[in-house]
Amino acid sequence: PHLLELAGDPGVAAIWLNLRGSLELDNSLPAIHAVNVHNAGYTGWNARVGVIDTGLDQAHPDVGNVGGCEDFTDASVSPPCDDTNGHGTHEAGIIFSNHTTYRGMAPLAELYIAKVSKGGPLSGLVSAIISGMDWTLNQGSQIIQMSLGYQEFTSNGSSELTRYVDAVVYSGATFVKSAGNIA
Repeated sequence: PHLLELAGDPGVAAIWLNLRGSLELDNSLPAIHAVNVHNAGYTGWNARVGVIDTGLDQAHPDVGNVGGCEDFTDASVSPPCDDTNGHGTHEAGIIFSNHTTYRGMAPLAELYIAKVSKGGPLSGLVSAIISGMDWTLNQGSQIIQMSLGYQEFTSNGSSELTRYVDAVVYSGATFVKSAGNIA
């Protein structure tokens, strides 16, 4: 049967890719048909994307266009938004890597990096995350991506963080949250 037929079957609880090991950009982007998106001319040109995470290794050879970076942690690293964890650089690479094999979804997007965590995707303060979202919006980001895990997202929608995400969406920006990141 066709995948859509299976998805509509009440006896099917879930459908997922059955792959071994980690999924790298060279095979994950084809799996989500990014090549078709790129071939249709959608490259992220003229788009501003905010990334709320652990910063960015701006010396990485595949880093694309960084419009700005702000540090909302108490870290004192140089450069100020340097990613000492690696998670933020990984997330940014999925979006805008300009590597020929490991090309990101939107390699020509302009990224605004909000460093809200210095110790990993579960160590930032909610106030830093909200400040980072606010800053990226003020930079003109139309899309805000976050791959951090916080229990507050599983609440009934009344937490401060959840309400601020709602405000981001109501402002007209698109909010993208990685699935499965729960503390």
